Amino acid sequence: AREVEIRPSRQMAVQADGELLGESPARFTILPAALTVIV
Repeated sequence: AREVEIRPSRQMAVQADGELLGESPARFTILPAALTVIV
């Protein structure tokens, strides 16, 4: 995927690296080979 959109059933705070970015829904653009994601 090149873009990921998160739409929870209720509004939630969105954080990245401990920083508050805003509230959901949130859309993220993926940069190739820029980040390793472990689920």
